[in-house]
Amino acid sequence: MFRSLGASGGRKYSHLWEFKANQWRFLGDYRGRRFVVAHAVRKKNDDHKEATLERTVRILAENDSIESRNR
Repeated sequence: MFRSLGASGGRKYSHLWEFKANQWRFLGDYRGRRFVVAHAVRKKNDDHKEATLERTVRILAENDSIESRNR
């Protein structure tokens, strides 16, 4: 159910992972030993839209800055 976007995400987004549950795709990344979900989309095509991947990366960066402030 988990898979790395790897080459399908392009070089810029190859570090992202997705969790698949029926038509829903939960995009995120591993932070230590946990999986952080940044964005969820109902996916009907094989490829992700560029805007969806950019939003996921932005949300993960915001999450990292918030977590670093709270430590």
